[in-house]
Amino acid sequence: MRLSSRLSVVAAVATAGLVPTLTTSAAAALAPHTRPAASRASITSGTAPLWAAQFKGTVGDTAGYADAVSPDGSMVFVTGNSGSSTIRLHNVGVTLAYNSATGTVLWQTRYNPTFAHNAHFNDVAVSPDGSMVFVTGQLQVATSGSDINAITAAYNASTGAQVWANVDQTMRAGNSITVSPDGSTVFVAGGGQDPVVAYSATTGTALWSQSSGVSEGVSAAASPDGSAVYVAGGSTVAAYNAATGAVLWSGPAGPTTTGELTVSPDGSKVFITGTSYTPTNNGSYYATAAFDAASGATLWTANFQKPRSFGGASAVAVSLDGSKVFVTGSMYGRASTTIRWGTVAYDASTGTQLWVVRFPNLSDTIQGTANAVSPDGSKVFVTGLTPGKSGDDYGTAAYDASTGALLWIGSYTRPGFTGIGRSVAVSPDGSKVFTAGAIFKNGGLPTFMVTLAYNS
Repeated sequence: MRLSSRLSVVAAVATAGLVPTLTTSAAAALAPHTRPAASRASITSGTAPLWAAQFKGTVGDTAGYADAVSPDGSMVFVTGNSGSSTIRLHNVGVTLAYNSATGTVLWQTRYNPTFAHNAHFNDVAVSPDGSMVFVTGQLQVATSGSDINAITAAYNASTGAQVWANVDQTMRAGNSITVSPDGSTVFVAGGGQDPVVAYSATTGTALWSQSSGVSEGVSAAASPDGSAVYVAGGSTVAAYNAATGAVLWSGPAGPTTTGELTVSPDGSKVFITGTSYTPTNNGSYYATAAFDAASGATLWTANFQKPRSFGGASAVAVSLDGSKVFVTGSMYGRASTTIRWGTVAYDASTGTQLWVVRFPNLSDTIQGTANAVSPDGSKVFVTGLTPGKSGDDYGTAAYDASTGALLWIGSYTRPGFTGIGRSVAVSPDGSKVFTAGAIFKNGGLPTFMVTLAYNS
């Protein structure tokens, strides 16, 4: 749909504080299953976080879905949702800023317009100069849930003051957000009539929108030179001119269902991972593909499947030198109810599998949801869930990027709670790892948004 057909409303919504609770071608063939690079005996058990911050809303569903670190490494921004009222059982979009060294809350804000029943943020990004924080998600206007619009908002990174908010009625939800290298434009990928939208970073004005290329935007990334933005969703990937929104190329993504997309540091390649299916035995597997960023030509595809089982990839990351691609997700063990995370490393040029590591205990339920690479390329960090005494804990692990050896694992929960990590980010100097997620009371709704910091 053309920009002139867009109906956007710039909503001036006051920010308000919430009270947190703190505790300080490889193509074609399936890749062979490989033994884990580290045995259970080599795990550094009980690695403790540097700090843990728990945030609790007034009531009900409270969880963190994404985090990002400021360019100078001094602040961590987390976004998600929080239950806000015992009378109107609705959620508000919540964004918090923490001191990265101590976990102290620097500011907190919520998006809670009076005309909305629910608000929820899915992703967060920081401007290259560190002055602005951008979040995107969805807004439920009607209590029936039939009227859902995308919401994108900008905050002053130092104070948390809302700079602008844009409610987009042609997009049902903002799923992914990224910022141009010069900080002038914010790109949002989501679902609805226009699955890709560009906003002015300073005013929130919609610059262009696109209904061609992908039917739903799940993941977005800007090219390092700022000339293009890449979006993947469903089974499609597309490249857009960052200034005009013109479709540069589009085609099959490789995975049947896209999990995440990223761009190589030199801008020459686009990597996508997700899930595909095996018709012969009704199984599923990690599917990863590399594309030429300029033309959209497929460079390689690589699949990973545990024999006679199900699996799916959720996240992809690339090393700073562009030589390796890391994919994480989950796969079932021998018991159909058991899920274990698996992380796979590929040669970024050829798609050759370099190593695979997974947890060897078949009785454990372990799932990887997000990953990140240290700036020097030496370590890979994965977060998700790990087995705990009373259920699944909020887990984070570090691997040697060259060998897949498990360096440490941290597990976080409270008695009577289960948990999960949903996002991971690394400080610019590589010294710390930050994760965002939630813990759940007795398997119910998320009770606390949890942010953790670890020594890398």
